[in-house]
Amino acid sequence: MNLTIQNNTNNTAANLQVTEYLNEFSAAMPAKVIPVSINPNGVTTVSFDMADHYQADIKLLDANNNLVTDEVYSNDGPWDISYNTATTSVQQFSVANDGITPDSNEYRLFRNVSVKATTSDYVSVYKLMKAASLPRDISQYGALKFTANAAGASALNIIFVKNSITDWNKQYSITIPAKQGTQDYLINFTDLVSAGMSTIDASDVTAITISFIVNSSNTVLNATISNAKLIKTNTVITPAVDTKMSIYPNPVINNTFSCSYNALKAETLTLKVIETGTGRVLYTQTVNSVVGNNTAIISIGKDKILSTNNYIVTLQGDNTKYDAQKIVIKN
Repeated sequence: MNLTIQNNTNNTAANLQVTEYLNEFSAAMPAKVIPVSINPNGVTTVSFDMADHYQADIKLLDANNNLVTDEVYSNDGPWDISYNTATTSVQQFSVANDGITPDSNEYRLFRNVSVKATTSDYVSVYKLMKAASLPRDISQYGALKFTANAAGASALNIIFVKNSITDWNKQYSITIPAKQGTQDYLINFTDLVSAGMSTIDASDVTAITISFIVNSSNTVLNATISNAKLIKTNTVITPAVDTKMSIYPNPVINNTFSCSYNALKAETLTLKVIETGTGRVLYTQTVNSVVGNNTAIISIGKDKILSTNNYIVTLQGDNTKYDAQKIVIKN
């Protein structure tokens, strides 16, 4: 933490009384006093290591520890949890400090989280980028990297919440299959999609949400996230020359629609229909492309559409990605 002290007196010494909290669930640690030298009638910048401690209350005292001349409060943004209380019972949500040595080329999200729950829907954990949900400019980075164990989940939905987007369904997101065991995940910013919008402008992100999605009722979810950080990377998916695809009809009636697009090469693509509210992958289909114009007919089983809702259609291959499209499916 860097503090700038404006001293309007002739004093040359002061004390910082610092009370820290290790993480979101810990009690206050014993207060410590840090003596500092200050410039008389001038400005002094002092720094001290916050490690991965969640919160600090800092008082500026005179040299005799008698007079409180100023006070600041700081935290790096908490981890929290979100879920549907009608479909989910949470047995445990905990946060633990990681103590990892920082790297100047990374921005750590700080601390590890674990969740134990029984759900037929999803459980989301999210990290605010600043206290009070203030936005942070993370555009200098290119990817989110984390280690997770998603035992019980079929997929992970990652959302970057932008302050400038008020419609939740338009936030940038990606849904990926859950891996077996404890595995590393890498999400490039260019992987994130928002229907009808270009690559994310990450200059005003308020939170990063990771949702563990299940595909059966009363599933036991035992999930962890550790070593979450933003990194600088040049790993990107090369877009197709023509990234547009069209959906007809839209709104979709009778659960059947066509997806038309132009392909530069013959390849195998994956089409997904994603529920915008939860990030749940409703439907997945393999699409074999040929060079030139392509039209794929998508027919979703009636048992999967319980009510009229908004969805996002994505079409992507190993090195190809088309612009996501927002559709309405009527029941």
